[in-house]
Amino acid sequence: MNKEHAHYLQLTIWSVVFIILGIPFIVALLLFYNRKYLHNEKSPKHKDIQFRLGGLYMQYENNFWFFEIVVMIVKQIMTGALGILKPGTPIQVGLAVLTMFMYLMFLLRFTPFKQDADDMLAFISTLATLFIAMIGLLDLKNLN
Repeated sequence: MNKEHAHYLQLTIWSVVFIILGIPFIVALLLFYNRKYLHNEKSPKHKDIQFRLGGLYMQYENNFWFFEIVVMIVKQIMTGALGILKPGTPIQVGLAVLTMFMYLMFLLRFTPFKQDADDMLAFISTLATLFIAMIGLLDLKNLN
């Protein structure tokens, strides 16, 4: 491996680590640090925080200000982790089924969205993804 290749490999590894761990961590810190202003309309910082971070928490009920981080992690598992975990094997598809099942149970138990229609839409889309993963698991069994 030449020096230029090693440099780009190191840069790539650090970029992936930052995206996978850094972004959700930074978002969590921002929301946690400002949690007392997120829904407190009497606070002088409320409008500024709402403008800067509102897209990360406003669609969720007040006690689920952190839920966007959960969504980020589920998306990272479904798109990233599954892509590198034993591609084409039942383990890969089984993890997808397990991930979507756990997320579905969380959605059903806590209904984190302010609007009931958003809770229903999240339930339906997660259920559809779960069924697609289950069909993929059945398909893998037929191929072997």
